[in-house]
Amino acid sequence: MRKNHFMIKSLVFIMIIALAAGCTATQEETSSELPPPKLFDVSIQISPIDIQKGEPVTIEAIVTLDSEKIEDASEVKFEFKNESREESTFAYGSHQGEGVYSVEETFNEDGVYSVTAHVTARNMHNMPKKQFIVGNVDQMMDEDMDSNEMDHENMDESMSEAIAGELGIHLMGIENVVANDETDLTAHLQQGDQLLIDAKVQFEVWFENNENHEYVDASEEMQGMYKSDYIFTSTGTYNVTIHVEKGEEIHDHKEFKVEVK
Repeated sequence: MRKNHFMIKSLVFIMIIALAAGCTATQEETSSELPPPKLFDVSIQISPIDIQKGEPVTIEAIVTLDSEKIEDASEVKFEFKNESREESTFAYGSHQGEGVYSVEETFNEDGVYSVTAHVTARNMHNMPKKQFIVGNVDQMMDEDMDSNEMDHENMDESMSEAIAGELGIHLMGIENVVANDETDLTAHLQQGDQLLIDAKVQFEVWFENNENHEYVDASEEMQGMYKSDYIFTSTGTYNVTIHVEKGEEIHDHKEFKVEVK
């Protein structure tokens, strides 16, 4: 009788283990079949259209995901750059409601400018870019642009890559790099309107024409963003190549210049 009771308890225990293993396998299969997260959309609006130097300009980032207006973005930062210069300036946007984050800016020189909206929300990051003109740049337009269109080499690279469905690789955190200070190197990876997650990312770093290359592994801090701490030990120009691998389908890289002060 005791033997039969022991056998019944053993069978019940085995069945419990089998059911648990089956549930785990089903969860893993379901997880592996989930599509990559869809990246929220950021539309940049600039007013007025006719921008004059010395006059205030309102720049808005409208953040949406399908029909939802995202009200809880954790950070919206605008990067402004005169395309004839190397340096950028930054300003944080304030939430206006209805998915709108804005800033007011004044530009004191005529020229071709760009604004990049760095938006972090829902553990994701998007960074669209838009060009605009301040003042009278007719001569510049004649030299650098075809008819009334922007030079294609200066078009928003991330947008053109997204339209083509190619892998967009962008290096962030290199605006003000100081020698011997810790720098957060961050790779932002996007394919079409999807973030690239669960990839293997590595930074290759070397100083100017130095043959000694250093390789640093990056970890995925949030979806589509891969980060590594790095210390540049000298002032001057460094090269940083981001290497990206995922499965058999993706083996890509892109090189950037970093000016260290």
